[in-house]
Amino acid sequence: RSKDDQYRWMLGRAVPIFEHDGTIKLWVASSTDITDIKLASEALAAAEHSAKQSAEARRDFLAHMSHEIRTPLTAIIGFARLLREKGLTETEKENFLDRIIRSGSGLSLLINNILDLSKVDSGHLDLEATPMDLQQLVLDVVDIYQPVAATKSIRLVTSFPSAGDFVVSGDPNRVRQILINLLGNAIKFTDTGTITISVLKLANDLSELIYSIKVHDTGVGLSAEQAARLFKPFSQADTSTARRFGGTGIGLSLSKRLAQEMGGDLTLLSTDPKAGTTFECVLKFKRPDPASSLINGVEKAGTHTPALPELAGLRVLITDDSDDNLELVKRLLRKKGLLVEIAHNGEEAISKSQEQPFDLILMDIEMPQMNGYETLGELRKRGYQKPVIALTAQALLEERTKAIAAGFNDHVTKPIDSERLFDAIVRSKPSH
Repeated sequence: RSKDDQYRWMLGRAVPIFEHDGTIKLWVASSTDITDIKLASEALAAAEHSAKQSAEARRDFLAHMSHEIRTPLTAIIGFARLLREKGLTETEKENFLDRIIRSGSGLSLLINNILDLSKVDSGHLDLEATPMDLQQLVLDVVDIYQPVAATKSIRLVTSFPSAGDFVVSGDPNRVRQILINLLGNAIKFTDTGTITISVLKLANDLSELIYSIKVHDTGVGLSAEQAARLFKPFSQADTSTARRFGGTGIGLSLSKRLAQEMGGDLTLLSTDPKAGTTFECVLKFKRPDPASSLINGVEKAGTHTPALPELAGLRVLITDDSDDNLELVKRLLRKKGLLVEIAHNGEEAISKSQEQPFDLILMDIEMPQMNGYETLGELRKRGYQKPVIALTAQALLEERTKAIAAGFNDHVTKPIDSERLFDAIVRSKPSH
């Protein structure tokens, strides 16, 4: 211990000096301060331990992700191949297509959850502040899961004991995301019984509204050890190889982070193998603008919804290096009566835009030789001033911001949602 009462690591050495008869005459000793070396050694050991844990976590994550990605891919590829068989009934075809769509939607949700978790971690998550009906939002999510619950004889019950209006200002997409994760989890871990979703107003003042959303199931419950790691990313309650329920462990972790971003939290209130599990999500909202006619992104009843402009006859050039994407978008547009041409790369798009007039161009971003940004720049240099919409798998908010800043009129992400695609076309449609 030094004069300042701090303890230091010291290395002591002693060497004996002998007399001729072999007895020790004296000792020569030294004491060396090795605190820096010792601390560096401990730091190295901690770093090695952390690296080992990270490597194990990566292996677990990749194993889980491989399972969760390959499972829907197996269904998509398998049922698509079955559709090529001759002699299928219409019922069989519809069943196979439903399974393909369901698996594809699940895969898309998985990817979106991973991207959203990354955005929260990096501080790049932006929340909307739009009017939303919390009660209707809950009922909509319950409707989504009614068919799945019915197959397991599970009753879905909603409770809204709070008096008054449930219209608030917040981000309906993020709230819906939390509800989907909570209700989906409850159904997954419940074999039979009842799942209750209750919404209660906790605070109501001039500036903000605070609501509690509880989801209680009669499922298998959790052990104390499982509950301790419940909200860790990529961690499941059941980590054994033969996991009964599957899942990546992203949903609850992401939901908790989203709730915290909205000024609240997601907590495990109780769990018991005999009594089920209860989660509570507390969310803070602002008061909505009373002048707004939009609720959950939809016009209020009684407000005027303008008719969509006629799109038939609109001349559109689709530019994409994927033949499958070209065929898909071409079919979607032609069903609406649009006149469609295709280009397989940026150079072909520039050439065709010079040969004939187009009212609008849909442009992929990631293309070989000349990407979407370079193609857009060249089109503008050559005098093409009509709208160009980015149609891309780059789904992060910063990518949309980058695309708009570069001169694209809109940004539509893949997998393609036909409604969003046509909304973007309507918004960008040039006036004649």
